[in-house]
Amino acid sequence: TTHGPFIWPMPKSYKNGTSLASVLPSLSFQVISSSSDKALADIDAACERFKARVFTHRLPRGKESSDHSISKVIIHVRNPMAGLQLETEEGYLLKIDASMI
Repeated sequence: TTHGPFIWPMPKSYKNGTSLASVLPSLSFQVISSSSDKALADIDAACERFKARVFTHRLPRGKESSDHSISKVIIHVRNPMAGLQLETEEGYLLKIDASMI
């Protein structure tokens, strides 16, 4: 049995390093794009749906640790003109730099 990374949704391909990090429930998203407000609103809504589904638990206030944790995701939109349709290519590059954790 081949085990992949503990990432959801599972990427088509990946490379990994040796550092481990957790994702904080207080995760925030920043979208960088030259796209319209409507497209950005769609991406923001998708990020909020993701957080609601993945982070169903909450840590007591003050118990979150920023050590080796990811607290912010910056999304660079590659093709702001692509409409959100079932057939749309949704390829992405996810890069987590250990020096930023």
